[in-house]
Amino acid sequence: MFPLKPLLILFSTLPLTPVAADFTQVDGFWSDLFFSNNPLNPLTDNNGTPLANAVLQMGYFQGVDPAKDPATYSAQDWASFTALSGDGSTNAAADPANYSTVVGSVVAGYFEAIVPLDTNLQPEVPASDVRVGVRFFNGTTRAGSTLMNTVSSGDAGWIMPAPIDPDPVPPFPARADLDTSYTAGTLIWQGTPFQTDVNPSPAPPELSLTTVNQTGPTSLEISWTGGDGSNDIQTSIDGVTFTTVLTGQASPAAITINLETTRKLLVRVIEP
Repeated sequence: MFPLKPLLILFSTLPLTPVAADFTQVDGFWSDLFFSNNPLNPLTDNNGTPLANAVLQMGYFQGVDPAKDPATYSAQDWASFTALSGDGSTNAAADPANYSTVVGSVVAGYFEAIVPLDTNLQPEVPASDVRVGVRFFNGTTRAGSTLMNTVSSGDAGWIMPAPIDPDPVPPFPARADLDTSYTAGTLIWQGTPFQTDVNPSPAPPELSLTTVNQTGPTSLEISWTGGDGSNDIQTSIDGVTFTTVLTGQASPAAITINLETTRKLLVRVIEP
């Protein structure tokens, strides 16, 4: 029988090194000169009453190219808005009590929101540059609201940079500044400017082309899923330049072709 050897256990009392966090930030403002007692366009509900203690969210457009001009946003683009602060946001920790996300905290119809984002605390913060927006509701909670509206701008300041290590240079925040963008005339609203008048209903399903069948000597039938029933059909012979041949269509729809002059034809369905 062999003698038992003592079991040696090694351990360390050194503290674990925390995982380094990266940071980014988005700031939002709308004062509209109320500091000079000359308010022009307070944020209002659909009846024109300035919003007071109404919920707002700072957020970004998920999956939308930050270089895309909001003036060209589709229903799906607007619906991709993802909240980073405020009621219902995916990153509630980014909305501490000392950062205002409520319209009317000083004067009804105006707001200021400063939202720092820490990738350790908010792992869902986008890892790349994104265009930001502000979504306003007409109630004190998102669930208790019947209308909302979203605003963005083509200004470069409305792009939030990817999170970075703040040492030695801290990240420059996105500035969803309605004052300067309004002056420049580049604010783009999902609905009526400065009013919560858009029903917060889901966007139509994403378009997906399903079949293209020749149904006659000079006709093609195109079928697709998704969309809102008022979609456009475009064709191209080179895959670069597309021409709209039908507008306001629901699936299926038929187009006319000329087999004698067209040997190859590309077809797509888009949201207008």
